[in-house]
Amino acid sequence: MAEISKILGLMVIILVLAKLGVAQKRKNLQIQNISHDCNKEYISEFYIRANNDSATLDIKAAVIKAMTRPLWLEFNMFIKGTKKADFNRIVGFDINVCDVLEKANNPLLSTWIDIIFRQGNMDKKCPMKEGTYHWKQFKIDKDTIPHFILKGFYRIGVLGYDKRGRDKEMILNVTLYASIKMK
Repeated sequence: MAEISKILGLMVIILVLAKLGVAQKRKNLQIQNISHDCNKEYISEFYIRANNDSATLDIKAAVIKAMTRPLWLEFNMFIKGTKKADFNRIVGFDINVCDVLEKANNPLLSTWIDIIFRQGNMDKKCPMKEGTYHWKQFKIDKDTIPHFILKGFYRIGVLGYDKRGRDKEMILNVTLYASIKMK
């Protein structure tokens, strides 16, 4: 329930900024660098690669062990500060993916979830089953990037994990660096 209230709070901020007249320029997203790691007990093969256009990704995950509990995602987005290695967190949340799939009534999350399922072959059901999941030329729709995300250099971290009490067993960890420019 706390995850949903955090997301709703973020949505209120987005709506307020939109109502205040934040410029709605088209955004140009360019992927700069990607690093990843996965738990070989669950995923035998994983890759995520930026294509030559630097705006689309090819992703493949060969899941060899079904998840018996809900998959959790920790999402963090940082913007580069003025100092060389300085990144400031602007968005962060921790969600139970199965709860979001079952109760996807948040417009922003619903849009992002629809993009993920529309462009790949992943089931919308929990728990996650064994199988090979792929997204060819996965593209983040520029119109779904929240208006408060301004031009700059970003670090996006996504940790997929199995939650066991206070412990987190890492299933997948991806860090993506990207720049956003306004057109």
